[in-house]
Amino acid sequence: MADSDPFLFVSHVSEDRVAALEIVGELERRGVPCWIAPRNVEPGHPFDDEIVAALDRCRAMLLIFSEHCNESEYIRREVTVAGENRKIIIPFRIEDAQPRRGLRVRLSDLHWIDGFAAHERAIDELARRFAPSAMEEERGSATNAPPTTLPDGAGPGSPTPAARPPQPAGATLAAKNHRAAIGAAGVLAVVGIAAAMWFWSGGFGAKPTQAPAASIAADALSKGKAAFDRKDYVEAMRWDRQAADQGNVTAQTYVGYLYENGLGVPRDYAEALSWYRKAAELGEATAQNNIGVFYDKGYGVAQDYGEALRWYRMAANQGNIDAEYNLALLYADGRGVPRDLGQARQWMQKAADAGDPEAKKWLGNHGG
Repeated sequence: MADSDPFLFVSHVSEDRVAALEIVGELERRGVPCWIAPRNVEPGHPFDDEIVAALDRCRAMLLIFSEHCNESEYIRREVTVAGENRKIIIPFRIEDAQPRRGLRVRLSDLHWIDGFAAHERAIDELARRFAPSAMEEERGSATNAPPTTLPDGAGPGSPTPAARPPQPAGATLAAKNHRAAIGAAGVLAVVGIAAAMWFWSGGFGAKPTQAPAASIAADALSKGKAAFDRKDYVEAMRWDRQAADQGNVTAQTYVGYLYENGLGVPRDYAEALSWYRKAAELGEATAQNNIGVFYDKGYGVAQDYGEALRWYRMAANQGNIDAEYNLALLYADGRGVPRDLGQARQWMQKAADAGDPEAKKWLGNHGG
């Protein structure tokens, strides 16, 4: 890495995480690598150290800007560190908000993008500018002024074109915080797969003539996971579907995730929800959380916060960190339930106690 790694550092506040993750999903589908917390924070590493290291290595900072940013000390620090490192800083407004106080000084002379007004065009221009091939040609030329090829006339207070029509959100991660839709179950499954395959291949001296259905499903899930990791989503779907048809709940959740995000298959929220339900009905907490997300955001179903609350609670009662976080936000916002900051803090504390850095940040910002 002579100068910097070919990725965008995506800065955002926890309240805007869903929008940030959807933008990341759209950019990555266009070939632009992104770094975003907490997704890319290495387990067991200090959160702030990981942020600084990523800012040191990134090609540019994409600041997902909303009114919430004006109240965030984290955003001010990240912008300051990026400026000190002479990184390109691109403020990307997701709502009609203006920088105030310290951010007004730090961001006043930068080129702004009004993503809420010309979303698809803004994403396409970012992709053209920051795809690895384009970035390779410009290594070593980092400045604190974004390129002129980005959308024009997007500064704070400038006239904005008509908002684009509503479109399906990129549901890579959803709700006010829908994190990895595969979740920890996938990690645990890999351990289980390794043990199962060792046993059925002759561990403990066992010599069965034919592996049982559970072992066949585990083998298929392992192959699907490997294909997913190398981003061969068509192959991942083939193997995951084989395991899912055998009743493997982790594979069913993977299949739902692939349909939700249009990976290896056309995006189909109804099909995704169908597979999530199969796993959820067998008690899979990640799938339960994801169903809550669908109702929270209205993905393929009528938006129903009460139903979102019900599914989040099922998953949260099993210790699913994402569901605990999502449930806390429903209570904090009064969506589907009377606003109750006590309940919000209680559920957020559970996620924080499990090590979630965004939950810790929320509690710090709300007197927890």
